[in-house]
Amino acid sequence: MGLGLLVPTGAVGWWDRSRRRASTLAAGRRLAEWARGPDLIDYGRAVADGLRSAGASPLGAEAVRAEIDADGGYRISLADVDENVSALFATALDELLGPVADPRYLLPRFQPDPPGHHPTDLRSAGARWLAGEPLDRTKIIYHAVPDYFGANVDRLQHLLVG
Repeated sequence: MGLGLLVPTGAVGWWDRSRRRASTLAAGRRLAEWARGPDLIDYGRAVADGLRSAGASPLGAEAVRAEIDADGGYRISLADVDENVSALFATALDELLGPVADPRYLLPRFQPDPPGHHPTDLRSAGARWLAGEPLDRTKIIYHAVPDYFGANVDRLQHLLVG
């Protein structure tokens, strides 16, 4: 005769609440990370993958390099490609990150409001996000589509999906 496992019902409820609290906290932390916005190298990776997808570069995100110069400025480059591809990458990245002048297309980036830093705030924001509630998006940042990708709709798709 086997021994049955007796688990008090209160323990199951505690376990479920504990898991739910952990998952909402993790979701809140992810949301807070997203609210900070992408790093410069992430933009470089997106451009590099778009160029590779469009057939303009043999390499993509894996070849993007970031260096910090003596003045504290960043230098994002595409390594192991010829000068023409490197120049195309640099121009496209500059157009994407630079001031919006006269682009053919604009890319909106919706940035959610950051939740508070306290775990209670993070859990609350995470729970709303996991429940499918709309995010507080008061900030919309527009980026100019680089000329290379804005030349036609096919190239634009390569930037959007990389």
